[in-house]
Amino acid sequence: MGESGADLGNAAPLIRAELKAHVSRCVEAEGKALFPGPKSLMVRSSGARVERAMAVYGKIHQVADFVARSVSKGKAPFTHEIIEMLKAMSAVQESNALITLAVQTGDGLRVVYEGLFLSLIVPQHKHVRVLVRSVTEEGKKLRKFLKSLVNNGQAAFVESGDYDYWRISPGNVKAISSYFETLTGLAKTEEDVRGGHPRYFSGAVREAALAEFERNKKWCAGVNRPRHKVDLREDRIAFDHILPWSRGGGSSASNIQVLCEACDLQKRATASGNAA
Repeated sequence: MGESGADLGNAAPLIRAELKAHVSRCVEAEGKALFPGPKSLMVRSSGARVERAMAVYGKIHQVADFVARSVSKGKAPFTHEIIEMLKAMSAVQESNALITLAVQTGDGLRVVYEGLFLSLIVPQHKHVRVLVRSVTEEGKKLRKFLKSLVNNGQAAFVESGDYDYWRISPGNVKAISSYFETLTGLAKTEEDVRGGHPRYFSGAVREAALAEFERNKKWCAGVNRPRHKVDLREDRIAFDHILPWSRGGGSSASNIQVLCEACDLQKRATASGNAA
């Protein structure tokens, strides 16, 4: 090993020690440290509990964090309000396996809940527009919540049709993510972790799979039927383990596909029959 390599080797323990100290300070100050990145980092120190130092978030959170670093809060408070809402929505996606987000150029932030398109959030220059799919049960609940914002002077109703449009005024954007934080998620148990592998896909993995699904024009691969297109306004989708989790398949980006609900149920039934 050359001289520079030896110096790096001697410095490595010091670097690790400094990293652990930095993480501990972040955890103590915030309760948890949020560093956007593609992987999670677990830091262990003697006599201390294991802390998650790097939360796994998708591209939405990473881009929002990147932009936040170049925008002055004092000069652009509304922009920062939107950025913080995006980060909060990303955190909701990570904690609730029934919520998945997608962003398309020229569109907005799509919110899929329980496999069905629920809402579209579109930032404007002076407000945030929220479109609601009012025919679903969850859409009706969101509509009722937005009505309460109108009554409080925090939002304005725009028009009604297949979708209801609402304008959320500056200073009230946080109410959007606060609502989604209240939505019911999946009840997770110790049985949902097998061999160190969680049963449910992370928010970042689902976000990437949904984005790819939409880029590919929303085609379902089909189970015991030809591939076919899916309409997220009418058809529910499911995030499927290509190799079933019950057979050792991991909840990773390489083992996920988006199926329509009917095909997902067909695959589950087939797998159960084979197991029997």
